[in-house]
Amino acid sequence: MSRPRWTIFVSGKSGPERRYLFKDNDPKTEDDKKAKGITIGTPVHFHDGAFTSMKDPEDAILFCDFLNRTEP
Repeated sequence: MSRPRWTIFVSGKSGPERRYLFKDNDPKTEDDKKAKGITIGTPVHFHDGAFTSMKDPEDAILFCDFLNRTEP
């Protein structure tokens, strides 16, 4: 079984500060992200000028599943 392209990346302490981001596991996309001006250690989902993040873990799981289903 191959690794899914998108996985959940947990950021922040437990509680209201915690955010769920979406890590891109495709090494080919890192160059694309740098071209758009994003330079961070972990490539994450970026849309409309902001990093995609969620507070609710169940919503994050559903969104991550959606991202992986829509991959070509």
